[in-house]
Amino acid sequence: MSYEITIYAGIVVDRPWSGDVHKWLIKRAILEMGAWGYDSALYTLKPQDDDPHVFFYADDGDTEISTDKYGTELRAMSIKRVVEALEADCGIDRHWSLACLREMQRMAADNWRDDIRVVLFGH
Repeated sequence: MSYEITIYAGIVVDRPWSGDVHKWLIKRAILEMGAWGYDSALYTLKPQDDDPHVFFYADDGDTEISTDKYGTELRAMSIKRVVEALEADCGIDRHWSLACLREMQRMAADNWRDDIRVVLFGH
């Protein structure tokens, strides 16, 4: 059995919404990962307590997305944890997505930023 995963990588910002402040993910990269086994490190990676619940807009620009297709809340995890999970599943340099995520990580570090976060979206 397997589980389809899309990775949304971006920056989390606070946005006022209906009298509250919500965390929104400004998407910078969308990686269609395909199917991963239920025993893979990527599938079993779970958010930590301090990983914020986030929302983002669907491609139509109007629909707010706050859960994946299975009803799981979207949580923005550190890019480092996702890279480590992919390395555990694929080896150090064996998946194209690693190059993209590592480059985002490097660019953020070069610009003194540590706020690149990753959402795993199941479908």
